[in-house]
Amino acid sequence: MDRFSRIRSGTVIVVCAVMAVACCGVLHGCSTDATAPTSGRLCTAQFVPGISIRVVDAETGLPAACGTIAVVTAGTYSAAMDDACELSRSWPQESAWLWGAWERPGVYAVSLERPGYRPWSRAGLVVTADECHVQTIELEARLERAE
Repeated sequence: MDRFSRIRSGTVIVVCAVMAVACCGVLHGCSTDATAPTSGRLCTAQFVPGISIRVVDAETGLPAACGTIAVVTAGTYSAAMDDACELSRSWPQESAWLWGAWERPGVYAVSLERPGYRPWSRAGLVVTADECHVQTIELEARLERAE
C-alpha cells in the first residue's frame, strides 16, 4: 500500500467516524448522556408497535380487521388499536392487521369486538424492549361468526 492509499484509507475512516457521531444525535436512542445505552448500537427513528394482530374470519380466512373495535390494556393504560379501515384504503393488504402498544413495554390484555362475530381476547401478553425499541408480539385472531 503506497502512501496515498494509506492517507485515503485513513481519511475514509475518519469521515465515517465523524458521520457516525453526527448521526448519533439525530437517531432515536443515541446520545452522549450517561443514562443512554452503552452498547454503541445506533437506533432508528422508527416507531414500533408492541402488539400486532392479524385479524381474519375463522371460516373464510379473509381479512376482518376493518370494522373491528380493538382495545389494548396494561394496568391503568388503555388505548384503542389503530384503525385498519383507514389503512386499507391506501394499503389493501394491511386490512387484516391491527397495531397497538406503540413503543410501550409491559404486560397487556387485548380484546376485539366486531359486529356479527364473537368477542376475542388474550391476556398476559408480555412486550419487552431492547435499548432501542419494543420487540413486537404477533398474534392471529380468528374471529368466529356469532350464531
